[in-house]
Amino acid sequence: MKKNILIGFIFILLYCLACKREHVHDTDNLSLTIKINKPTPNQIFNNPTTIDFDFEATYNNEIHGYELRILRFPAKNQLKIQNEHLHGKNFQRNYIWNTDTFTGNFQFELKVLSDHEGNYKMDTVNFEIKR
Repeated sequence: MKKNILIGFIFILLYCLACKREHVHDTDNLSLTIKINKPTPNQIFNNPTTIDFDFEATYNNEIHGYELRILRFPAKNQLKIQNEHLHGKNFQRNYIWNTDTFTGNFQFELKVLSDHEGNYKMDTVNFEIKR
């Protein structure tokens, strides 16, 4: 009886191992390129204004989306967040933000997702809004 249980257990174990698909995905984030065209680093804007955020990314594999954030310093308060799920080897996007009454130091943060497992590459640009 114990021998039959042991043989059954080994059979189930071998069956599970044989059916297990290994997920192979290249997360070589070195080949993932992010370019923030606008705003330029440390650019100064006068309020009220509209800020044009222009960015792009290319990857040897498939990009799975992006997330952008606008943070206010020094506390890194999140003022805006937007994301898009997409698939392709490259994308180029433009986002327009009306500054309303905001002044101070800010950071544009762009996170590009290289897979669905949470791997990403990020780039940032600091800018300032004066009254």
